[in-house]
Amino acid sequence: MASSLKTKLFAASAFVGIALAVAGSIVAPAKTQTPGGVARVNGHEITKAEYDQALKAYAGSAADALDAEGRKAVLDKLINERLLIDRAFALGLPERDAKVRQAILSAMQEFIVAEVPEPDDATLRAFYQAHQAEFTPPKQYAVRTLFIADSRDRVRLGRVEAGLKARVSFAELASKEGQAWDGTPPKAALPEGLLVRKLGPSGAAALPTMKVGETMGPFEAGHGVYYLHLADVKALPAPAFESARTQVLADWRRLKNAEAMKAYIAKLRAKAEIDRQGGEGTAP
Repeated sequence: MASSLKTKLFAASAFVGIALAVAGSIVAPAKTQTPGGVARVNGHEITKAEYDQALKAYAGSAADALDAEGRKAVLDKLINERLLIDRAFALGLPERDAKVRQAILSAMQEFIVAEVPEPDDATLRAFYQAHQAEFTPPKQYAVRTLFIADSRDRVRLGRVEAGLKARVSFAELASKEGQAWDGTPPKAALPEGLLVRKLGPSGAAALPTMKVGETMGPFEAGHGVYYLHLADVKALPAPAFESARTQVLADWRRLKNAEAMKAYIAKLRAKAEIDRQGGEGTAP
């Protein structure tokens, strides 16, 4: 015989969260009688398939051996959920409660993307080949900097500019004219995304346009400025498909789910009556 406590807890779980119950109504069956129904609540049918699924959730592989008390608890839970859903809509919760609306939106999104089929290996390989650049690690840059603490120090700036024109080595110039700076990047090659934290957006943005051995600047850094020298660039190869497969699958799903959502919403908008009041949200 099923545990009395388990039966009570399972039945009581029907009342945990009206928002979740409302979310479940997104895919609820319509008010029509179909063969194999196990109950009707306010005109809504609880199907045999729903009931069987709930039995498995409750008892797992022992669902077929569940006694009458346990089976009644399962059906009562489904009935209670249906009552809560109906009451939530009667109270207008989807319109009044942001959490309920979000629960419904989340359930609807899951319902839509559930229709997206799983890709086979050939599909993923083709996707990887078409988007290989996106799976390739970013270039890494080894840079050197020459920092001047006061951007108004025209004398020091003049000496640096003169040295650059005379093709004095950047290392020599930095040794003579550079000042201590907590933004000095390490000598190891790093991707642009990490260097931007040290150099700021303007200097880091210049890196892809620079050639090895080139110096650019000055770039602003607080009250000072710095010159940027590109010492080396490392272009890393794209990973093998097998090692990137998990990320490829995740990106494929993200893209296909977005496409499914866009197509579904387009159909809804085509049938909907939408009136933008007062010109709000219209293009100029």
